[in-house]
Amino acid sequence: MTTESAKLVDIADPPTWPAEVSDLVDELVDEVRATDGFHPEIPACDLPSLVGYNAEFEGRLRERLGEHGIAMYHGTRLLPHELEELRVTGLQPLSQGLRSRRVRGAHQHHSDLLPADDAEFLLANGPLRWQGSAVRLGLLFLVAPLAVVADDGMSRLISTWGGESLYWHDETADGLRCQEAIKRLTAVSIPSVVCVGPRASDLSDLKDLWPQFVGVRSNLEHGNEWTTHSSVTHLNIVDVLQPGHLLWRFEWT
Repeated sequence: MTTESAKLVDIADPPTWPAEVSDLVDELVDEVRATDGFHPEIPACDLPSLVGYNAEFEGRLRERLGEHGIAMYHGTRLLPHELEELRVTGLQPLSQGLRSRRVRGAHQHHSDLLPADDAEFLLANGPLRWQGSAVRLGLLFLVAPLAVVADDGMSRLISTWGGESLYWHDETADGLRCQEAIKRLTAVSIPSVVCVGPRASDLSDLKDLWPQFVGVRSNLEHGNEWTTHSSVTHLNIVDVLQPGHLLWRFEWT
């Protein structure tokens, strides 16, 4: 863990919570446990439906989190040159420009694996062609705590280069051509888990934070996925976990 990452609020590690956050979570735990229907096997993600989607809980927690960064993670695969670029540009939401830069960068550094015609073909195909904005344009997906990376939903994100806007393809001849290009780049890329420290205000309010804090304090199954707020253009990199890193876990790959 780097010095910067050690300063973050780790949802799964109460000693990293600011005192005002810890005190509030204790209050919320008491309220939740007093709610009819609460039981110790309920997963944290089901707590909002249990208490009636209480916006007050979330508002109070986000206010107390204030400017504190929250340790969150993004699973991906990086070509060697992309790691240094990432440290400069930060982690960015999906855009046509980001997609294009990744493909053109892959061609520039690995033209033997991605010739120019395959690069252009890859950009012209995929889910952005047949789903448009439904493919999460403008969104940056993050998970917390770190253990969530081991979930099945994350495994493909660190096992296939390019992200979903590039590696989703059908079994047509065009789709198979794209899949082969992705496989070649995947073979020379490195599974990576990028750590960032968004503030609560950087995150969309479509998913609550409070159930996860309450879940940790109550020993419930916890962990979830969030997207950044639409105004966020990038998040600075706190750390990048790759095989050999102290926090890398063999079961991720």
